[in-house]
Amino acid sequence: MSSTQEPITGTSQVLDKGLWGMTRPMLLEQALVLSIPMTDLFFLSRVSDNAAAAVGAITPILYFSFTCLWVVAFAGSSLTSQRMGTNDYGQANTTIGVYGIWLVLLSMLATAMVFHGGPVVSGWMGLELGIKVDADTYLRITAWMIGIWGVHALTHSILTVYGLPHWNLIANSAYFVSNVLGNSCVVFGLFGLPKLGLIGVAWVSVFSSLIGVLVALFAIYWRLKLSIVWANVRRDFKRHSRQLGRIALPSIAEPLSFDAQMIVLSAIVAVGGATELAARAYTFNTFMALLIFTIAISTATEVLVGQRVGAKQFAKANRQLHQSLKAALFGACGLGITLTLFAPQIMSLYTNDNTILTMAYVYFGLSVLTEPGRTTNIIVGNSLRGTGDGWFISIAGLLFSWCIAVPLAWYFAIHLDMGLIGVLISALIDESCRSLIYYRRWRQGHWQHKNAIAMEEAQQRLNQTGHGI
Repeated sequence: MSSTQEPITGTSQVLDKGLWGMTRPMLLEQALVLSIPMTDLFFLSRVSDNAAAAVGAITPILYFSFTCLWVVAFAGSSLTSQRMGTNDYGQANTTIGVYGIWLVLLSMLATAMVFHGGPVVSGWMGLELGIKVDADTYLRITAWMIGIWGVHALTHSILTVYGLPHWNLIANSAYFVSNVLGNSCVVFGLFGLPKLGLIGVAWVSVFSSLIGVLVALFAIYWRLKLSIVWANVRRDFKRHSRQLGRIALPSIAEPLSFDAQMIVLSAIVAVGGATELAARAYTFNTFMALLIFTIAISTATEVLVGQRVGAKQFAKANRQLHQSLKAALFGACGLGITLTLFAPQIMSLYTNDNTILTMAYVYFGLSVLTEPGRTTNIIVGNSLRGTGDGWFISIAGLLFSWCIAVPLAWYFAIHLDMGLIGVLISALIDESCRSLIYYRRWRQGHWQHKNAIAMEEAQQRLNQTGHGI
């Protein structure tokens, strides 16, 4: 891409659109993306509650792998946004090349680890034999999807930082439509096709995600014509990788800790049997709908704050964070309350189990109380990490989760025999307390001095001083 073209499709377009211009297509996009686990769970529940429980139990293993990839894309897009904030598009595109290489390598590694190690982890969880067989089958098939997710994370971040989130919407629309049609065929036997059950749902996930990625790649080729000078990538690979690691390492610690925590919590819930595992899967996947607002706004905020910080517009970056946080809290909590009002009716879409239906209000009610904390953690936490101030909150969040939240979950669920309710209460305490830590850190303002541009300027001053001596 030439220097005359880049500002038109980069920084100016992002900042001119603002939060709502960037968020509107992202809301629809996230609605599609986050509804896919819900639709998959719906189709699996048509197979059996055991199939739904199996996939719900081991889904954190897939999320664990996806988090590794998404954090690298997040760190890369944060650095790219900061470069765009200084109108340095050559370095911005070089950054894309560097984190693109890392995403391809890590996706290959993650695919191999899930394929071979996933069944080992499911064995540690103590699942019932029938549930474990279904879980291992699903893992070995969807492991191939992780390689596709690596490319998806790359294309999604490129289209976002260049102010073209509507193309992510188009790509994910293709993903969603092919997923629903494919699942309808393999579960209900449409068009005379055989009913393939859980195996069919797993393969549909793989192929539908591939379709979405191909659409995104076409958009980048046709709309952006992105030009990456690979000689510059080779020359600056180490320097950009160090900056990438400075954001990615603290950014990856807590999300990976969260996914590992979800695996442990699934094992705790599994003590209560298949019914509680199914109830947790239905509740968790339903409340993923609330992330539609939070993730869409968080993604737009990361780009907007990153470019404001790169341009040293710290007051505007702070106002952007608070505007985004208010919007996300309003949207997520409003939807959560609406879902809770219709909890039994929503649960009946998945199952006819009277035990689950009777407790639906309680499960949903505890989940909606957790939402303000979770929303704050995502919006504020991602903004802190994106500006390079991630170590403190990552360490604090990790210590709180494993030293307090997980022991509380065990104590409530097993020692007090509260089961899934105890796990949900521990999640409420965890998210609420961490949100206070994160917001306080943002208010302290350390992020103004820890972004890539500020760190490089500080290093240049140090080098000049040392040279002068």
